[in-house]
Amino acid sequence: MYCVKCGKEVKDGTKFCTNCGTEIEAKKEKKEEKDEKLTYSQNKSIETTSNPNPTEAKPAEAGDGKATASLVLGIISIVFACGIGFITSIVGLILGIASKKSGKKTAGIILNSIALGLSIIVPILIISFYGSLLFWLPTSTTTTTTPTPTPTPSIITPSKPSTGRVSATETISFDGFEITLGNNYEIVKDENTYSSHYGDDVIKLPATIKNVDASSDHLNMYYHYYYGPTGTKLDKVMSDFGSAKEAIDYVHVDKGDSKVQYFYILYDGDGKYTIEFSNYKDKKTVEFTIKK
Repeated sequence: MYCVKCGKEVKDGTKFCTNCGTEIEAKKEKKEEKDEKLTYSQNKSIETTSNPNPTEAKPAEAGDGKATASLVLGIISIVFACGIGFITSIVGLILGIASKKSGKKTAGIILNSIALGLSIIVPILIISFYGSLLFWLPTSTTTTTTPTPTPTPSIITPSKPSTGRVSATETISFDGFEITLGNNYEIVKDENTYSSHYGDDVIKLPATIKNVDASSDHLNMYYHYYYGPTGTKLDKVMSDFGSAKEAIDYVHVDKGDSKVQYFYILYDGDGKYTIEFSNYKDKKTVEFTIKK
């Protein structure tokens, strides 16, 4: 402890300074009392600054209850837009507008505005839909429907086939067969009512086919093609003639045997016709002249 006047160190409990005679205890008590007053004044100032009204609670912001109610009514109005939504959305809008500063105010107004619009539009759409549905429903009037008769295909009266002779014949070797065209032919009608060539003229051209190789016993239908006088590729009609058992495409010939079969070729006018035989390893052509 030191003397408050001269600063000399004195022992604790000493009442007077041994250097200057100043009373020590009295000064100390006054100093402590002063320090206590100073400390209380500082604490009071700090408390007053941080909370000027420590016992006064901040009042709730006015309008929050209305904003919350407006928000809730907005949700309910959207869910029940086809029922009570029209009324609840109007009430929600009034509460939202009447509420004061609140983050829920804007949300409530928006939701209720949407719900109000839906409560007007949705019923109109429903009424329009059902109205149009009723308009398109068939009436209950019973009408008698007369069945449409199935059209009967026209019947082609067979005429005597035209006959002629091939101007030139030759024998070709192809795919293990020797094929020789006959020197006569007929022009007949396609009488298959299910064919797209029904009623068309067809050339019935005979040919002798001999099997000289055991690799196959019939001529492959995909290995030969027909061309008319203008060079147009012609459709094959061999399947239109019964079972086509006479068609050269279906004949089965054992090795060493020969049979007379027929090419069935669409008639495409008088002139020179061509049969092209072709596979992956060989190609042959034969020409003949047809005159109806």
